[in-house]
Order: sequence, then structure tokens, then C-alpha cells
Amino acid sequence: MIGFAATRERIRVALIDEPLAALELLTILRLRRPRILNGETLGRSQAYFPAVGLLLGLIAYGADQLLSAALGAPLTGWILVGLLALLSGCLHLDGLADSVDGFFVGRSPERRLAIMRDSSIDVFGVCALVVVLGVKAASISGIGGLRLEALLLGPALARWAGVVAIVAFPYARESGLGKSFHAGASVRSSALAGMTALGASTVLLGITGLLAFSITSAAALGLGFFISRQIGGLTGDSYGATIESVETGVLLAFAAGTGT
Repeated sequence: MIGFAATRERIRVALIDEPLAALELLTILRLRRPRILNGETLGRSQAYFPAVGLLLGLIAYGADQLLSAALGAPLTGWILVGLLALLSGCLHLDGLADSVDGFFVGRSPERRLAIMRDSSIDVFGVCALVVVLGVKAASISGIGGLRLEALLLGPALARWAGVVAIVAFPYARESGLGKSFHAGASVRSSALAGMTALGASTVLLGITGLLAFSITSAAALGLGFFISRQIGGLTGDSYGATIESVETGVLLAFAAGTGT
């Protein structure tokens, strides 16, 4: 009986607590109180990061269908970018700004990490936010077809890239929320995240989806290698910067491939 109870508890955590932890971390959505803050559960929740991305993309697509005819493509693009930022609590944008500030202002790994920990944003971080948000909005506005596919896969593949960054590189700090994800990385969580991202890509795009998945994975590794060279590993801010960069790249690729 004890063994059965333990197995049932592990299944409950894997199918309920871990997905909820991913949802609560990556979005402002809450399905129950209190929030799940257990480090081990948070770490393993990365298995559901791409699924959360698909949910965000589905919400964005619904808004796109409601707004695009009445407001036109340019304004709708900006609204969708704002909606995605709002739904994610600007978590990844904050990581992007902090990371860019650290890389451009700091002259040593220690100084860069200190700058990234500072909550204030320097001019380099502001510029990075303006460029990323502008490119995203312009890309969404310029997507001529496959809008459902773009809005679903942009957030999903970006969050898969975050999982790649978590798993493939050491954590640069002694402590921090991101350390729970690096410590909690496992074959199961990585495989489930990868299968979700790959499955969504191939269902939506066929063989092209496999290529998109592969390029996304390679881009995450490339970004992770660059960041790791700067600060001796990755941090939670680095994960956010990776997610934002890859999401921008995916949307830009859709705009380039489908725009008129």
C-alpha cells in the first residue's frame, strides 16, 4: 500500500503540480492558490514549457482573429505583442534587458552578473527591448499566411529553446530561481518538452516543422554558448533572453517566408 501511495503521488505531481507550476511561472494565469514554489517541482515543470507556449499562442491567435479585420495588421501586431508580454508577466523581456545590460556594460563575468542582478535597466537594455518588440510587431503584421502556425510555434519553440538552454549549460550563480530548473533537469522532462515542441512543429508544418525544430534547437545552443562565454554559465535572465530572441527569430522567419 505504501508503494502504491507513493506511485500515485508521483503521478499526481507529474500530471497536475508540474504543469500548474509551469503555467504559474511562465504566465500570469492562476488556477489555484497558493502558488507552487517547491524547488523540485519547479525544476521538473520545464517538461511543460512548450505546452504553455502553445497555450499563449492559441490565446494570441484568438485575439488576432477578433482584431485584425477591424484594426488592420500593423496595430494588431503591436496589440498581440503587448498581449503576449502581459500574459507572460514580462518575465522574459526583463531577462533580455538585464542580460544585454550585463554584456555591454560589464567588463568581467563577475561585473556582468552583478549588473544583471540589478533591477534597473540601462540604455542598452532599453534599446534591446525596443528592437525586439518592434521586430515582433512588424513580423506578426507581415505574416501573409500560416498565422495560426506562426502564433502557436513562436511561443512554443521559444520555450523549448529555454529548456535546451537550461539543460545544456551550467548555472552561473550559486543560487537563484533558475538554479532550480538546472538542478531539476532530467531525461524525462527534457524528452517530454522536446516531444511537445517537435510534435507541434510537425503537425502544423510537416517536414518543414522538423527543420524549424532543429534550427531552433541549434539557435538555443549557439546563444547559450555565447552567453556562457560571457558569464561562465547561464542564469534565469539568460533563459529569458534566449526565449525572447528565439521567439523573435521564429516570427521573423514566418514573416519572411509568407509575407508578400
